[in-house]
Amino acid sequence: MSPVRNVLLVLILLEVAWWGFTIPSHSLSDEGYFHLRQAENIRSTGFPLVNDELSYGGRNHIILPLYDYFVALISFIANLEVAIKIVNFILIACLIASVFFVAREMAGDVTSALFSAVAFGLLPSILDNMGSSILLGLLFIMILIFFISRTNISNNLLIISIIFVLLLFTNIIYLLLIIGLLLYVFFIKTEEIKHSQGELELILCATLVSVWFSMIIFRNALIFHGVEVLFGNVPEQLQNQFPNTISLVILLGLFPFFLGLYAIFSHIFIKKNKSVYLCVSLLLASFFLTIFSFVSVNDGIVISASLLCVLSSFSWKELIFSIEKTKLSNFKAHLQLLAILMVVLIGIATLQTSANIYNSSILSVSDIDAIKWMSNNIQPSAKVMALYDEGNAIAALSRHPTVGDSSFILIGNSNAITGDQLRFFKTYETDAVKIMNKYNASIIFYSQRAQAQSAKPEFLNNKECFELIYDAGAQIFNSKCRLIAS
Repeated sequence: MSPVRNVLLVLILLEVAWWGFTIPSHSLSDEGYFHLRQAENIRSTGFPLVNDELSYGGRNHIILPLYDYFVALISFIANLEVAIKIVNFILIACLIASVFFVAREMAGDVTSALFSAVAFGLLPSILDNMGSSILLGLLFIMILIFFISRTNISNNLLIISIIFVLLLFTNIIYLLLIIGLLLYVFFIKTEEIKHSQGELELILCATLVSVWFSMIIFRNALIFHGVEVLFGNVPEQLQNQFPNTISLVILLGLFPFFLGLYAIFSHIFIKKNKSVYLCVSLLLASFFLTIFSFVSVNDGIVISASLLCVLSSFSWKELIFSIEKTKLSNFKAHLQLLAILMVVLIGIATLQTSANIYNSSILSVSDIDAIKWMSNNIQPSAKVMALYDEGNAIAALSRHPTVGDSSFILIGNSNAITGDQLRFFKTYETDAVKIMNKYNASIIFYSQRAQAQSAKPEFLNNKECFELIYDAGAQIFNSKCRLIAS
């Protein structure tokens, strides 16, 4: 094995070890706490939690539970919070391997594929999905891309079918895959690119199955929301919250972004590579579905970043081929190692910066301790007012009902509820009391992350109306005032 390959392989092993070391130190994303509750219910009853009395005063969830069953299974050897982090580590390690195999299958070069795997392991966007089922869904998509891109697709129909069915029960991004595959068919037909008949039949069959599955699983949501269900019933205040251009490029990975774009230009407009058309079709599906809030921004970014990492293998392969045709060919290994060093150093810097940003955006240790304190010191029926993206953590760790959380399906007035939560810590006293009375809430959870987002509201200093009952970084208040109609 060449020195360059040895270095890349060592870097991959170091990345896997780094993720294994750092994941336990990070809190979960808000979605992670939702899956924590689901896994706990599965472990207790064997079934996911559908009827949820702690969210919005009682509502139903639509669950694609495979990820939750995976966490519940691991929880038999560790507690739930550790189990979901173990699952995260396993999925990230498997995703790094899957990017390698997909890139090797498409680009046909081991060194380029190893580079793609290294680039994936340095993606900052992975951090934003700690505890999210998107990681398992993305792994299934990578496996499907691997088998679909192979020439003997008819020999792998059984494996493809099994993985696709598993994806259906994992995450809504199966629809992203279907839309991407339909775009792929459109492109290869338009460009008259050679393909197998079995490939088209497989895509048509998967499309019909996914439509049938969606009509069954989401029928109540379709009746309840109508067309809005296609956009997740996300409140207007939270739609189209995209990072700025620089932040977006960083989250997509600096080198995968530019190398991936070059591969798209080179292999679509010049070489017309069928595998590249597949990745580009999925990229376009991810872009448009994220724009229209069909998938979350975090989900769209990590999917796009993964595809760009695969595409970057083509650019890396062309770069090495170009060097071999020059007088610098004798220094090919040295130039590759220098380029890898640059990629790793910049990747580590952006990953560390993103880790600091991520840590400031999630619940701190003090916040989590405060939530757990509520479980033993506050009446279980007391409803909690907090930021909307803290609701799942409060329900999971304290077992208290919340005014709202970040799951909006089957909620008829999500705009009003989330709007009230967003303005609560920025409003005046009378309005704050009005909001508390409106939702029959009696507890205010003022987390450290809420404190970082806005200055402490003046009304919390009114001890007659808002009694401070916990103060250790995060603060918890008991609301005692009510508005009386004159």
